[in-house]
Amino acid sequence: LDFDQLNRTTPIGTSDALRIEEPEEPKNPFASPLDSGIGHDKNLIFFYQPHFIMAFVAGAASLGWMAYYNNGSDSIQNIFLLYCSLPTPVPNSAFMRPHPVVWRVVTGASITYLLMLVFTLFQTAHDARVLFTHIDPCRNGLASCGPAALIGEAAGRPKNLPERSYAEQCQVYTGGKDCKLWANLAAGETPCFKNVQETLEDEFVLAHVLGWFAKALIVRHAGAAWINSVIFEFLEYSFQHWMPNFAECWWDHWVLDVAITNFLGIYCGHLFMSYFELKTYRWMRISEIKSTAGKVSRAFFQFSPQRWDSFSWHALESPRRLMAVLLLYFIILVADFNAFALKFILWVPPRNPLNVYRLLLMWLLGLMASREFYEYVVNRQVKRLG
Repeated sequence: LDFDQLNRTTPIGTSDALRIEEPEEPKNPFASPLDSGIGHDKNLIFFYQPHFIMAFVAGAASLGWMAYYNNGSDSIQNIFLLYCSLPTPVPNSAFMRPHPVVWRVVTGASITYLLMLVFTLFQTAHDARVLFTHIDPCRNGLASCGPAALIGEAAGRPKNLPERSYAEQCQVYTGGKDCKLWANLAAGETPCFKNVQETLEDEFVLAHVLGWFAKALIVRHAGAAWINSVIFEFLEYSFQHWMPNFAECWWDHWVLDVAITNFLGIYCGHLFMSYFELKTYRWMRISEIKSTAGKVSRAFFQFSPQRWDSFSWHALESPRRLMAVLLLYFIILVADFNAFALKFILWVPPRNPLNVYRLLLMWLLGLMASREFYEYVVNRQVKRLG
């Protein structure tokens, strides 16, 4: 009789069903390399294994071709090759779908963007505005834009933008006897709420809904996103003397923004998270699926999350946790403010695709950063960020 084995399991007379086990420590999502090729489909192992030498040779050959045969007009290729020539490979992310290399490219693109910001920081305001007229995607053929979306009058000739103030007409009811609740302004109809209707027809209304939907996916906590939404309105109060479009009527701040558009974006984001959190995943390898339709469907769902974890920040659990949540709020507020400040300082029109490209990069980077920061805060197995 092995008494040591008895002492390590359960006491005599205790059922296995009544055994109390210690809760397992959360695993480190960065401990095992995501590109090891273990557990992947046999036909796709090649894409999950490192190929440093092949990538190095391909990158060196591409740099040689760009140096001797390219006329230097394609800025996108230059930026991509700059990322490929980074001396240190970027680390893995906690995300695995659709492929770890996608999130490595996002990290590399963010590093390139940081280098561009540092370079711009050492320019004068005029030189930076001239530079942005040359990298305007509308002028380089990367996007089809209208005249209102062009940066500057021409390449090398920046143009100041008229900033609209939303606090000039704050009267809610403006109609008369024959006014309409929602009027056709082009046809000369009289609206009952002209100022409200003009504000709702502004392009920033849709930007509010989509922006807070995206931020809800970053924070993954409806309450935290809602608090951040309220704080940003006070941030607009603080800087409306500098940027006129931060000046808004009281009903624009607290009714249209906080209570309607921001709430709608956060609520839709919360529904999106709840759907993926409660969804049952039955992943099969592509080689195990017999039908062609099943293989196509499986390839399509490769771009959906493998699993979805909601965040429970518990800000008041400890002083360290509270400081971490406050730091998260601060970073999100700075990122939101920069979206308006850079546009205002560099004279970039709101409809220019450069704003969309930057916001998309910041959203993808925010998804990764918030996940890694959350693991660092709540997971004891994670000892450092990144």
